[in-house]
Amino acid sequence: MVILGLVILYYRALEFHSGERSLEGTALIVWANLTFLVGFVTFVGFGFRFRRQAAIHKRLMLLASIAMMPQALGRIGYMPSLQIVDGFLNNVLYGFGGYLLLLSAMLIHDRISEGRFYPVNVRGASALVSANIAAMLISGTEIGKALIEALG
Repeated sequence: MVILGLVILYYRALEFHSGERSLEGTALIVWANLTFLVGFVTFVGFGFRFRRQAAIHKRLMLLASIAMMPQALGRIGYMPSLQIVDGFLNNVLYGFGGYLLLLSAMLIHDRISEGRFYPVNVRGASALVSANIAAMLISGTEIGKALIEALG
């Protein structure tokens, strides 16, 4: 998963050099996907570590799965009947909005079924959202764009 994910990120970075996408759009995609991949690997690693504690393990595995969902959710935005705004921004809205919806549903489920929020879910959801916001901010900086230019 990690090796193929990194290979895909490299080829996504090449979209800028081939003229398929703008530097800003490519940087956003690459940085966000790198964040999703790091989140997935982190939660799977912790899930493996806590495999004997079922309540924590299953929540970590769910967080790992949710960490990889924005790409699939973003593709919903390409459906003509679901266009909110034009183009690439629609993909981002569906991807990040769906991501937040899944994380919220996980927290609401804990609150209703367990009567409390599991700390692993609160920390995990907070880490994922914070990391993705940071990736969006980094992608707009000169350093974020320089990485994309260097990969070509």
